[in-house]
Amino acid sequence: KLLKTHSAKATFFLIGKHIEENPNVVASILKEGHTIGNHTYSHSTTFGFFSKTRVRKELKKTNALLREQPQSVGTKEA
Repeated sequence: KLLKTHSAKATFFLIGKHIEENPNVVASILKEGHTIGNHTYSHSTTFGFFSKTRVRKELKKTNALLREQPQSVGTKEA
């Protein structure tokens, strides 16, 4: 409500597994005209030890979830 009250837009960096659990929140963020950023799929505490391949997989999985959103206008691949 605070952002709407002040006609402000924000960027929300979302974790993929939370997108799956809360699709209504994603829809609401997009409906309000905010931007969504990719904050990986798992947000694992061992992320710093992931291989490049696994990092890309996490990012692509979250991008795919975001593209499934009805109001999504596209994503940029990692």
